[in-house]
Amino acid sequence: MIELSEWLDNKKQSKSNGGKLLQELIEKANPRCKLTTEESKRLGKLEDIADKLRHGENVQNRQLQTWLSTEEYEQLEYEWQEQLELREELKEKPSEVKRYEEKLKQATFNYNRAEGYSSKEIVEGRWVTIRAHLNHFIEYVGENEKAANLGINTLVKFEWKGKETNYVLFRTEQGASNQTVRNEMASINACQRHLCDIEQITSFPRFRLPSLKIEGSATKSGEEVQRMTFTHDEWKSFYTSMRSYVAKVKNRLSDKDAFERELVRHWCLFAANSGLRSGEQRQLRWSDVSIHKESDNGDELMLVRVNIRKATTKVRKERTFWCRGGEYLQRWKAIQKEYGGNTEGLIFSLDGEEEYERYRLQRHWKQIMLLTDVALDKRELLVPYSLRHLAITNQVLSGVSLSDVAFYCGTSVKQIESTYYHLNEEKMRAVATARFVRKDGKIYALGKEIAED
Repeated sequence: MIELSEWLDNKKQSKSNGGKLLQELIEKANPRCKLTTEESKRLGKLEDIADKLRHGENVQNRQLQTWLSTEEYEQLEYEWQEQLELREELKEKPSEVKRYEEKLKQATFNYNRAEGYSSKEIVEGRWVTIRAHLNHFIEYVGENEKAANLGINTLVKFEWKGKETNYVLFRTEQGASNQTVRNEMASINACQRHLCDIEQITSFPRFRLPSLKIEGSATKSGEEVQRMTFTHDEWKSFYTSMRSYVAKVKNRLSDKDAFERELVRHWCLFAANSGLRSGEQRQLRWSDVSIHKESDNGDELMLVRVNIRKATTKVRKERTFWCRGGEYLQRWKAIQKEYGGNTEGLIFSLDGEEEYERYRLQRHWKQIMLLTDVALDKRELLVPYSLRHLAITNQVLSGVSLSDVAFYCGTSVKQIESTYYHLNEEKMRAVATARFVRKDGKIYALGKEIAED
């Protein structure tokens, strides 16, 4: 590949070589001795031709053939063909040049924006207020959390000390008024925009905001989760689109790109079966899982025994559970071996050592979503965390007890009940169509008169 400096040098040479060649021919035709009349005439014509070329004018081949010798004309034609080939080669700018131009454009934009910000002075009182707002946000997400790891729905839904909440509930429970919370969220998003546009640390410019209507907050939270969860048809469209997304030949992918796309695909498939939090899955190692073949009414299942270490979970409580999806881990390990990857360290990692960055997952997620049939307004609500909602919802609908589901996903029974159980229409219909009821230790059929003893 042509280096940037080489490309620029070639570009300059392509404009001057023709003129240099003619200048050399002129010098050859202009010996130190006195020229004859014919030689003087030839020199004058060659100088005229060189002057035209220097000014970008066209010179007919007939003129060149007339005033150049056969050998000189052939040399000039050879040089010209070389220039044509070089120009054809340089017609497409090298990737280094394109990246340089893009970075220069972005740097210029960021500099101008920063200059604009610097001209707006913040008075001391306002700065104290902003700092207080951001300190509450740091308390909400945890002082050790990296800005780059926060998702766009962090203010809408987040786990704080083992309890799922949102920023409005978190602050109002501390006694903050609605207006205070509204001002704090404005400061948080102003900071987020700076981190995205100027510092380029985050991948999105603002967080989605939760509702400020506190009344009926549990119901509202449940409705938000329901909107952020895949339906059956949406999930089918998503995992079908992932198959197309990882097609190496069809998409003309390099080994590096194909490997990363397969990583994202198997991340999503396992997350939808395990219900792991993103942080838990990001830190999951091959030593934390074991795959077991089970038989269920003649069907073969590949189950996974998963151990979540205390140090890798937000609630700081170790748990071990079983889930489906063993076939996806097996296939992913085979892909890692095929591409020479590390199969001893982190499961979902490009090298087995470094955790897979959130922004990379987000980028591929958006590209996959573009291939789906999911409605445009719903696409904005579906995020990688939606896979955890999908796994928990499926567990509840399958009739698994709420206590088992709570342990399975590492949260409380109260949280599962308020968020998933009461707001799920399918579950409510199942309750509504139940045909029996227990009374005084006996079971009676519904719809019929219950006789008294």
